[in-house]
Amino acid sequence: DFETLARALERENHDERGDEALVRLNSLAALTPGDPFVAAGRRRIALAWAARAQASANKGDLAGARHALKKANSIQPDLPELTGLEASLTQAEVTSRVKQDDTESFADARRGNTRKAYWAYLEKCAANCNHRAEAEAALVRLGPSNPVLRDRLGDGSQGPELVVIPAGGFEMGSPGGEKGRYNDEQPHPARIAKAFAIGKYEVMFFEYDRFAAATGRALPNDQGWGRGRRPVINVSWQEAKDYTEWLSQQTGHRYRLPTETEWEYAARADTTASRYWGDDPNQGCFYGNAADLDGKKVFVGWTTMQCRDGHIYTAPAGSYRNNDYGLHDMLGNALEWTCSLYAQDYRAPSQSCEQPESERQFVVRGGSWNDEPRNVRSADRHRNRPDFRDYYLGFRVVRELR
Repeated sequence: DFETLARALERENHDERGDEALVRLNSLAALTPGDPFVAAGRRRIALAWAARAQASANKGDLAGARHALKKANSIQPDLPELTGLEASLTQAEVTSRVKQDDTESFADARRGNTRKAYWAYLEKCAANCNHRAEAEAALVRLGPSNPVLRDRLGDGSQGPELVVIPAGGFEMGSPGGEKGRYNDEQPHPARIAKAFAIGKYEVMFFEYDRFAAATGRALPNDQGWGRGRRPVINVSWQEAKDYTEWLSQQTGHRYRLPTETEWEYAARADTTASRYWGDDPNQGCFYGNAADLDGKKVFVGWTTMQCRDGHIYTAPAGSYRNNDYGLHDMLGNALEWTCSLYAQDYRAPSQSCEQPESERQFVVRGGSWNDEPRNVRSADRHRNRPDFRDYYLGFRVVRELR
């Protein structure tokens, strides 16, 4: 009878008994339309299916829960208990899909087994990373292996962090098809014959201010953006050179500005794309501080990266991801002086500095916080007079290795 069939569905989870009970009710309804027993029976069967749906969901069987809920809805869709159940099941399904997507994305990252692959995983999952700890451990494991060194100054404090860059060769300049390139970026083979060490970060205000205090010179203007770990700006080529000479005196090692060739070699870090993270400028907000969507609100008319890097003006050193040599802000934040005189055909020596000469200008590299994407590329070249200062121009140091 109906009671036996209904109990079988409620207590023993016999799906076919529920279907059979419903057939009995439909037959009774055809014989005695309006019979209250039919309405009560249909409600009872719908509630039994709803209970089945909840039990399945509690066990993580979302497919079974969806099947049972569909049964309940087909019998009595206006049952109040189904509204909350539908909402909770839908949320559980969304959560399950997110978790499954996360698992698949992490599997893709593990197959790639590169820093870029793990960063892509972390970007995609954002706040829903179930494998964050594993991905971050992989990033450490796959991180730059270049040695890092620091020299002591005369007072016992530490000088800038330096990353050792190995000798090697690379293709300097940009290929003809690179988007945004200028005519003075002719591609050509270049060679770094001797390993050298270069600043892990751009020279920061606190480092330059220490030098200024020790040598009795004026502090450069920070534009009101802050000092500390922000890159020093508003320094001329000569002032940057003076700082390197002071470091040499303090440490007993030979410090100087990088040559243009050393700079590009270090920036590329064995990459050949237009930027050390790839060719897409809109990925740049993870790697550097340049003209972005927030800056566009201040500087109307900018061409920008279609992302937000978190800073309109300069950012504290190390705020963004490093390149494969472990260097930060090689593109963006502040343009950087080199010790190479500008020549359209790259005549400057690859590993020795040049001195000021007549009206010639020194190469500056790397783009800055207010540069559009085409100027934030590994091959991009700019130049300025040695007495030039501005709020987007700083530098980093090189130490020669014995």
